[in-house]
Amino acid sequence: MLKEKYLSEKVKIIEERMMQLITCPPSNYKSIFDSAAYSLFSGGKRLRPILVMEVTQALGGNWEHALDPAIALEMIHTSSLIHDDMPCMDNDDFRRGKPTLHKVFPEWQALLTGDFFLTFAFQCITEATHITADQKVSLIQVIALKAGAAGMIGGQLIDLQGDITKESQIEELHILKTGALLEAAIEIGAIIAGSHPQEIVLLRSFAKDIGLAFQIIDDVLDVTAGALKHGHSSDAARGKLTYVNFLGVEGSKKRAEELLERALVTIAPLGEKSRLLAEIARFIVERTY
Repeated sequence: MLKEKYLSEKVKIIEERMMQLITCPPSNYKSIFDSAAYSLFSGGKRLRPILVMEVTQALGGNWEHALDPAIALEMIHTSSLIHDDMPCMDNDDFRRGKPTLHKVFPEWQALLTGDFFLTFAFQCITEATHITADQKVSLIQVIALKAGAAGMIGGQLIDLQGDITKESQIEELHILKTGALLEAAIEIGAIIAGSHPQEIVLLRSFAKDIGLAFQIIDDVLDVTAGALKHGHSSDAARGKLTYVNFLGVEGSKKRAEELLERALVTIAPLGEKSRLLAEIARFIVERTY
């Protein structure tokens, strides 16, 4: 199992590099970097960039080569949180125990900061070292797809429309809004590691199951740990339906375990690589925070 000390060391590496990337010399647009830093360093677990780096290493690549693309994905994730919190969407006053960005900076600047992350993420990929031009094109394609209408943005649309009445709709929401970027993390790692196309096909299926299981467990933790887990209003507190509404806490845990087992069967043909990937998958599903 991934150890807390090991994870904290990876978080330190990620955050040191993030600070380098968003440090801006005095200029007319320095304030956008100030608001970006406020959101980026707000206490996130860095699960997505860690996943990119760990998958890269598990598949035989060098995790250091994955650092900037991993951070790019974290920037995309951060942009979604900034926009989610805004009055026109979830209208949250706090995120991870701190005032949300639009409460600290003007609302228009919060909007621009989210947009900044969406564009700067791709700049970070194009300027990354140790990966080929073809790999960069593949990474951009994956992130654009998973963050767009067929992924995260599509999930946000379903969420905000608010007419979910069936378990199948909740599943689609989770697969798109949360699962898509987790799928991207795994595929990014595979691309940087130079995985064979047939391996990537297996990994996509693995990632889809793990991404859905992650959000199901998040729904469970919303209920069992409460909104303080996030430092902002839980979906349940907002009156939104979650997996727990349909399956209950124990039923949701069982569903997540089923998805985990199916994911492990999917990657079994990868041999020794599957052992390391299984360790990552179990950490995601069996976490308690």
